[in-house]
Amino acid sequence: MSRELARRAVRREVAPEGRLAFAKRAGVDPGTLANFLDGIRWPQSRTLSKIEAAIGWAPGYVFDLAEGAITTEIESDASGGTRILVESYRQLSPEDQRRVERIVATFLVQDHQEIAGYCT
Repeated sequence: MSRELARRAVRREVAPEGRLAFAKRAGVDPGTLANFLDGIRWPQSRTLSKIEAAIGWAPGYVFDLAEGAITTEIESDASGGTRILVESYRQLSPEDQRRVERIVATFLVQDHQEIAGYCT
């Protein structure tokens, strides 16, 4: 993982609100936020904590993204308790997120059609 992936994840969260409004709500300097999001300078941990809090992320989440330490555990088999580690959806670029959503939607439609076929 890299800092760029962490920046991308934060940019995705900031974009709907806009940088200036987000900076104001988070209590961070707009220039500092811009420097971070544009890849000019990594902010101090105090600033990262404010950004994480404003997004609703746990403290240290941005650093963990940058270091590649974020994974999500999913219970895949209730009877066997099998655990599968999957890459965090938030780490994906917007384009890759859309790809995943299209793939998942395709499987959901197929499953729905199969279930409907069995019920009739």
